Amino acid sequence: VFIEDVTDELGAGATESKPVSWSTIKTEGNLPPARGGHSATLLGNRIIIWGGADREQQYQPDVFALDLSTSRWEKLEGKGKPPDPRSGHSAVAWGEDSIVIYGGMSTVLERFFGD
Repeated sequence: VFIEDVTDELGAGATESKPVSWSTIKTEGNLPPARGGHSATLLGNRIIIWGGADREQQYQPDVFALDLSTSRWEKLEGKGKPPDPRSGHSAVAWGEDSIVIYGGMSTVLERFFGD
């Protein structure tokens, strides 16, 4: 889903003069499975999806990227030891090619994360 023409006027309640325009982006490729509680981080011209849980509360450790120039999804492979799967975490782009993930929870591990 794409929101167009979002400005800081929205916070001031100026939506009547310039309503938000919603549209659906048609995508292709290796789509991520449905999930909630994940992060979606803009990194360059890609949106990176990580974490979250599916309907059965199975935590998803995989990483997917949506290339905004081609509307194509791909599953990314990582190097090193990944963070423990979780949902409800925060994520922010760090520089040109990195994402910082913090917090979240896992009911399977019965813990909240502070890493």
